[in-house]
Amino acid sequence: MNIDEYDDLADGLDKSDLVDVYEVFFREAAEEPEAVTLRKLDILCDKQWHTSELPDKEIQKQVRELIMSHWDESSSFLELVLGVCYCFGLDKELFCKSLSLYDGEFKDEFVSHLENSKGDNVDPYWSMRGGAAK
Repeated sequence: MNIDEYDDLADGLDKSDLVDVYEVFFREAAEEPEAVTLRKLDILCDKQWHTSELPDKEIQKQVRELIMSHWDESSSFLELVLGVCYCFGLDKELFCKSLSLYDGEFKDEFVSHLENSKGDNVDPYWSMRGGAAK
């Protein structure tokens, strides 16, 4: 799939509909330039969030591994990682590692996501359950 095809995926797809897309994405990621893979991941981030469900643990694991295999401490990469951690409900360890290195314009928003996520993973849907933690 090319980037336009990822962009054209409807928001609000069922979690199950994205499973096939992820299969294609990971297969393509092994063969394409890093910049293309990261752009597709950025698009999938938004699509995943709009499912209103966390992806399966295996998808989360593969996304985390992909991030780690492309690790970079540039502001743009860290911002992507923070967004991916949020939208895919990844572990707080990776989120905090990225947040500690990030000093971009959305830092306060990412800090809020962390503060409002209970447990070991970032909760992308905390605001849908009644807002900020007390």
